[in-house]
Amino acid sequence: MEYRAGDSDEAAQGSGAELRIKAASMAERLEKTANEMAQRGYESVIFSVTNSAKAIAVFSIGKTD
Repeated sequence: MEYRAGDSDEAAQGSGAELRIKAASMAERLEKTANEMAQRGYESVIFSVTNSAKAIAVFSIGKTD
């Protein structure tokens, strides 16, 4: 699918079915990454999902007393 100026955001990003597939894949990768980071001692602070089914995740090193 080619994006042209003036197309709707949905047309630019793909069909609804394509987006659902991308979102499911993104969610699986985000969960896998969060689990891997937890194994390394990091804690998930926050994450944000973009309209194009991409995620931005922020992790911190666990606090020690």
